[in-house]
Amino acid sequence: MKKKLFAVLCVLIILSAFSPVLLLYISPMQDDSYDLSILGEDGQPWQGDKGWTVYTCTEGNITKLTPTGYGGYSGLDYPGQTFYFSRRLTEKLDSPTLRIGAANRTFSIFLDDELIYTDCPELDNRIGYFTLPMLALDRSDPLVVSLPAAYQGRTLTIAQSTSAAGSDAPGSDADVFPADVTLYCGYAYESELIAQTARHLIPAALLFALGIFILMVFLWNVYYNRLDASLLLLALLAFNMMSRLILQAPFFSNYFGILPVDMTALCLYSSAALLLAFLTCQHTGRLRAAMFVITALQVAIVSFSTISEYQGHIHVQLCANATLPALLLAFLLAIPAWHRGSPFHRQFCLIILAGTVLSALYLFFGTQLLPEKYALPLRYTAAHATALSLLVWLLPLYFIAVLVPVIAQTVKNLVRRRSETTILLAKEQFARASYNTLRIQTEQTMEMRHDMRNHLTVLRTLLRKQEYTPALEYVDALVSQSRSITPVVRCGNQMLDIILNGTLEAALRDQVRVEVVHAAAPASLPLPDPDLTSLVMNVMDNAVRAARNTQSGDRFIRLDLRVKEGFFIFCCANSMPLDEKTGPAKQRGPLAPHGYGLKIIDRILKQAGGFSRIETETGRFQITFALPLQ
Repeated sequence: MKKKLFAVLCVLIILSAFSPVLLLYISPMQDDSYDLSILGEDGQPWQGDKGWTVYTCTEGNITKLTPTGYGGYSGLDYPGQTFYFSRRLTEKLDSPTLRIGAANRTFSIFLDDELIYTDCPELDNRIGYFTLPMLALDRSDPLVVSLPAAYQGRTLTIAQSTSAAGSDAPGSDADVFPADVTLYCGYAYESELIAQTARHLIPAALLFALGIFILMVFLWNVYYNRLDASLLLLALLAFNMMSRLILQAPFFSNYFGILPVDMTALCLYSSAALLLAFLTCQHTGRLRAAMFVITALQVAIVSFSTISEYQGHIHVQLCANATLPALLLAFLLAIPAWHRGSPFHRQFCLIILAGTVLSALYLFFGTQLLPEKYALPLRYTAAHATALSLLVWLLPLYFIAVLVPVIAQTVKNLVRRRSETTILLAKEQFARASYNTLRIQTEQTMEMRHDMRNHLTVLRTLLRKQEYTPALEYVDALVSQSRSITPVVRCGNQMLDIILNGTLEAALRDQVRVEVVHAAAPASLPLPDPDLTSLVMNVMDNAVRAARNTQSGDRFIRLDLRVKEGFFIFCCANSMPLDEKTGPAKQRGPLAPHGYGLKIIDRILKQAGGFSRIETETGRFQITFALPLQ
């Protein structure tokens, strides 16, 4: 037990030490940034020009624009005129970087009248001598411009295009709105990109590794002639969830553009279909038929939606409204399977219920304990939950709920396979020992048969001379010699013969006197071979160990095997040291994983409906157990 606790402690220490290393880049660096935007966020009042001077300039003639009081400025000479906004940069940052909300505007950026960036390099990029055009489409990302290290104390000037029709002003056709400007540390921005990548790639890599593990379990089962096709569905589910994480990355569109089909939604609904198909395989009879119908309907609706979306018609809500009830029905159908004794569905239902309760507690208490800036989005999400948001929450929970029973069953199969292998190895050892015992006894018997004529001749001569005392002594010597022949047990049960002959041969090597009073057993007993081996080996190994530790000359083992009144009765008596206490014994050997001792014997007998009795006296121990044969 101490070794096991030590091993668990070592594993926990190693995981605690290195897990933070894996998650090191999930959180970005502290973002030291300055919001220099003139226009406040939606619903926020205008907070002044923040040091900016907004103006137009034509060949050196500067005309200041008039603030409207809500972030806009008026006073353009004509629609489409380029305007400027300037301020002195006093903020101190490492790796200074500008982020500008560009939309469909174009920009030229100056630092002390020196051009550092422009969207239109073909123009005469001097302040007051160019007119910037508008873009036909909005940019997908903000404009990011790095500033030189010696930027502090210099004047930043941004030239921004305006619409020729003046249609971009919410209040007046002549109003213009300077773009949002943020000055921040470039390292922090880069760390945010790294954090976004890590948050997507680490769970995706874990799901990929999990899919590989499930495929290995599938191949392992096939190797031992157990084909479980549902494991392929579970592996596909892991790979599908991994794909969805990759597709959700914000930089995916930069790589592949806008796809005609929403692949993220398709992965979500196909993952649900694979999950439903896997749950279908876990049922039998009518429950399997019901799950098959549910799965087929969900697949049909998702397929119809995918085809319609490709043709320009979006049915995302239809898929969510069909998939969420399918998952809930799958849980309801798992409940009767649980009551029928299915260990998979018992663990599945318990995990679903536990996850639901924990989520409810988090929603209830989390909004009370978390800071307001975190609690507010949580309350909003809970109050405006949709079928799609519930589905996004349920799918990982269901995946965990089906994965845990599969892992538990895999571990159980590994332990069982190891036990079976150990039993086979032990049976082989016992069979070899039994064969050696039989060979030795045969050789001893053949030697006695070879000398029998000589022995009878000697006896006849002694009797003819009426020398009865020497004849009696000669007969006693022959009887003593016959007792030295290695006993071979032939009780009628092959497994018992192998076990008993193997252990008795070891006892004889240690000069333990062995006596088999009676040996009769049915060809088959109401115990599987592993339990029968563990039961008898517990008895015999303890008997051999106790007899071996007894003083030489007093060592003995006595066996009596009988069938009586519908019971198989096994009685084993042995010598033991005078100071030895009875009780569960620890034993090392090929069957060590099964455990030894009286508690193990009692457990096996109770499972088979049998019982045992123990008798002890000075220097002697006897155990008797009975197994019902019906």
